[in-house]
Formats: sequence, structure tokens, C-alpha cells
Amino acid sequence: MKLLEWQISVSLVCAVLGALLAIQIRTQSAIHNIVPTRRVEEMAMMLKDLEDEKKALIKENADLKDKLEDAARGRNLFKSISEEIRNIKVKAGFAAVKGPGIVIRLDDSAVKPEPGEDPNLFLIHEEDLLKISNELFAAGAEAVSINDQRMIATTGIDCAGTTILVNNKKLVPPYVIKAIGDEKILESSLLMRGKILETLKSWSIRVRVTKSAEVLVPPYRGTVAGKFAAPVPAKEDIK
Repeated sequence: MKLLEWQISVSLVCAVLGALLAIQIRTQSAIHNIVPTRRVEEMAMMLKDLEDEKKALIKENADLKDKLEDAARGRNLFKSISEEIRNIKVKAGFAAVKGPGIVIRLDDSAVKPEPGEDPNLFLIHEEDLLKISNELFAAGAEAVSINDQRMIATTGIDCAGTTILVNNKKLVPPYVIKAIGDEKILESSLLMRGKILETLKSWSIRVRVTKSAEVLVPPYRGTVAGKFAAPVPAKEDIK
């Protein structure tokens, strides 16, 4: 009887242990199946996020490239406009320039007029400076100044008593005229027979012409105020 009870007890214990072991095996198997599935889902979500981030970066890179190209075009346009403005300022006389040319120095005659002679013939007048500047421009001078007063399209040369007005600035002798251009042509055009310098020399006006490899002509420093002229719209340009 005792042996039977012991066998039953052992059988029950084994049965319980077997049941527990089976449950443990099933639980571990389920865990192994769930974990990989979750890892795959997580990795799939991470991959999707990375793909979205990649697309966003590609779009941002394309946008930045377009902006860089626009900036480069803008810089080139700004550079082109700046160069055009500079060229216009040079041609209009609003920028200092240098180059080969000649320097003419003029001073009133040191000779005392004889009785009956007109003393004005021994002095430099505004028309003399005007003729010299016109001859220089006609000979191809690209820039001209008189006592550092730059000659431009609106420059006036007038008499003001014992002084000469250039750009409304009073000038007194000696007058130094600087001109940039082909120095040989400029010099020969002034020294030709019958030209203004020959006339001035005949009245003992002191004249000296010097060729130079580099002449510096300052910019026009006055103002230009137009009263009547106005720009014409492009569609109305005169042919």
C-alpha cells in the first residue's frame, strides 16, 4: 500500500514537471518567434525613415545647388554691371585715368610790350586754352585736364578778369594741360605750322610740350545738372 502511494506521488510529480517543461519550451519558442518579427518591423521602419531622410537631403542639395548657381549668376551680373559703370565713368570723365600722353605748360610772356603794342597779346586767354583742348581732342586725346580741372562735355572755359574759369574754378598761369593719347600724334598735331602754339610762341608766350609714358588725369569733381534733356524710353529710341 505504501509502495503504491509512493509511485503515485512520483508519477504526479513527474507529470507536473513534464507539464511545466512543456510550457517552458512553448514559451521560449513563442518568444523566439516574436523577437525576430519585432526586429524586422523595427528595421523596416528605420529603413523607411532613412529613405525619407535621403529624399529630403537630395531635395535640399538640389535647392542649394540652384541657389549657388543663382548666386554665381548674380555675382557675374554684378561684376558685369560694375565694369560697365566703371567704363562709363572713365569715358564720361568721372574717374581718374592714366596712360601715355603729353603735358603742355603755358605761361604769360616775360617780354614787356613796346609802346603802342597791345599787352593782351602777350597774355594767355581763355580762347587759347579752348583751341588747345579742341585740337587735342581732335587728335584723339582720351582725357584732358587744365590745372587738374578735367574737361568733360559740359566744361566751360571763360574769362573772369585776370583769371580764366574752367569748370567754374578760377585758374591763373602757369597753365598745365595734360592729355592722354598717342603722344607722338598729340605732339605733332599741336606743333604743326599755323596751329595755336605757333601763334602763342610768336608773341613770346612761354610754351613747353613734353611727351610722357604715363600721364595722370584727375576725375571731374563738379556736378552735372541737366534741365532740359531727359532719357527716351527704349521703345521710342530714335533710329
